[in-house]
Amino acid sequence: MWSDLEFLEFPFVPVSRDRNFFRQYDGFTALRQGQFNKNVNIMIGINHDEGSCCCCMWASGS
Repeated sequence: MWSDLEFLEFPFVPVSRDRNFFRQYDGFTALRQGQFNKNVNIMIGINHDEGSCCCCMWASGS
């Protein structure tokens, strides 16, 4: 899978089994059962330059 990716191309991978964050359920179970906080603030924007901080690491091979 990783060998098919181009430069700076990453697949989206949802994290659902992080025991530090999802304490009672994994993320998908909590979503299905409605076990999540529905009263939250949301921030909307774009991430056009989000990966630019990683370019130097890719170029240097770190």
